[in-house]
Amino acid sequence: MSIDNAYVRRALGATMRLAVHDRKALMQLELTADGFFRSFYALILALPAYSFKVLGDLAILSELVAEGEDAKRVTVTVLILVHLVNFLGASLLFLVLMVPLSRVLGVAASYGPMAIAYNWGTLIVWLLYAPVTVLYGLGLLSADDAMSLRLIVMGFALYLRYASLSVTLNAPISVGLALAMIDLLLQFVWFGLLVNLV
Repeated sequence: MSIDNAYVRRALGATMRLAVHDRKALMQLELTADGFFRSFYALILALPAYSFKVLGDLAILSELVAEGEDAKRVTVTVLILVHLVNFLGASLLFLVLMVPLSRVLGVAASYGPMAIAYNWGTLIVWLLYAPVTVLYGLGLLSADDAMSLRLIVMGFALYLRYASLSVTLNAPISVGLALAMIDLLLQFVWFGLLVNLV
C-alpha cells in the first residue's frame, strides 16, 4: 500500500475519530509493521505546519515582548533551529519513552497501533494551530487574542492525545490522561533544555 492523498486522508480521518473514542476507527489505520513505519511520514507532512506555527509564534512574541529585553538576544535563526530540533525530539521522545512504559502498564501488544495513531495525531495537532496564525497574520486577532486561542488549541490537542492513547491502548481514563500529560510535560522540558543551551 503506497502513501497517497487518499491514504493520508484516511489516516487523518481515523485519528480524528479516535477523539470521540470510536474504536472502529482503528480499522481504518494500517496496523502493520509497514503501517508503523509509514506513519512517520506524518512527521514529514507536519513539518511545514509546525514551521508555520513557529513563524506565527515569533511574530506574536515579537509584539508582546518589549524592545531591548533579554528575551530578544537570541537571533531568529537560532530560535528556528531550536524549534526544528524541538520538533524532531519532542515527536520521538514520547514514543521512545512508551517502549518501557507500555511493558510496565501491560499494554506492549498495543504499542504499534498507539504509535501509528500518535504520529498521525502529530500532524493534526500542528495543523490545528494554522488558523490562529492566519487570523493573526491578517490582522483579525491581536497578539493577546492569538495567544489565548493557542491555549484553547493546546487544550484540544491534549484531549486528542488523551483520547487516542486511551483507545489505542484500551486503557482507563486515568492512564490515558496521565500519558497525555507526560507527553505534554516532555515537550515543555525538552524545549526548555534546548532554549537553555543557546
